[in-house]
Amino acid sequence: MAFVVLLCLFSPVFSPQVSAAPVNNAFKHLQSAPKFWHISDLHLDPTYHVTEDHTKVCFSSKGVPAMDPGVFGDFLCDSPYQLILSAFTYMKQADLQPEFIIWTGDSPPHVPKEELSTDVVINVIANMTHTIRQFFPQLPVYPALGNHDYWPQDQLPTSANAIYDAVAKLWSPWLNPEAVATLQKGGFYSLVIKPGLRLVSLNTNLYYSPNQVTVNMTDPAGQFQWLQETLELSRQKMEKDIWQFYLNLTEANLEQKSEWKLEYIMTEAFDIDDIQPHNLHELALKFEQPQSKAFDKYFNHFMVNYNFSITCEGLCKMIQVCAVHFLDQETYSQCIAKSGV
Repeated sequence: MAFVVLLCLFSPVFSPQVSAAPVNNAFKHLQSAPKFWHISDLHLDPTYHVTEDHTKVCFSSKGVPAMDPGVFGDFLCDSPYQLILSAFTYMKQADLQPEFIIWTGDSPPHVPKEELSTDVVINVIANMTHTIRQFFPQLPVYPALGNHDYWPQDQLPTSANAIYDAVAKLWSPWLNPEAVATLQKGGFYSLVIKPGLRLVSLNTNLYYSPNQVTVNMTDPAGQFQWLQETLELSRQKMEKDIWQFYLNLTEANLEQKSEWKLEYIMTEAFDIDDIQPHNLHELALKFEQPQSKAFDKYFNHFMVNYNFSITCEGLCKMIQVCAVHFLDQETYSQCIAKSGV
């Protein structure tokens, strides 16, 4: 109910100013390179509003007083709609001519279970779907489900349900009928973007350790079998740089104007030829070295240059290094244990 009631907050009472002036010059040398946008973890909090009582600025702070709330948000709150609009406005004004958008989910906010429901989750995903389509009507969008895109969160099932069905219908303009069918069945799909390029969108939430629905299942929803068949088909038919952007929230709230800036370009920041697996592996090995400048740079970017006085050594560094090397909980925990830190 809170989401529906507070939809009125989305009306253009405040029109955010977005600066994209530096774009043309800064990215001129990359205009001809194939590109795509990656949108992730929007976590819209429709309850966000600026009020004198900082404990009531947003449900997502769970009663903790907001630090310095402004029109673009607060560090202790999930995203207000104006922050999301600001990001999308910048992306559109940047005119980097991307070929498509990858949207990896997590639209609902971090709020207590009782504040959400299946209907609320669907409404939030629908809101974000319509907003993305409004800003980028001509761009193909390839979405995926995050662990918050279900209610209760993390408990994504292995068969058709209301949320799988809803997102399949919401996202059908971006997908083909075959992709829609598997999305409805298990939350995953695949399609050919263009000749020689196949996209596979997996529902890895089925293997997420907090998911109690799939405990002890060897192949939830038959996704592994489906993936094997899909990759074999792709092999028979013979069918990348990363740019990271950020918004300085303190400055944006103070000036009531958002200026999105380029945080880093992966290959340039870490002096690698490309982002092929072997190069990324060699980079990760450099992170392990004592006084590693590569790791220091990684951690600063991890913190989005929030505070250069914050250092990461000992256990902090090992947690980061193990997280880069190992993606599953078991091997990650083994890495931490072996470190002896």
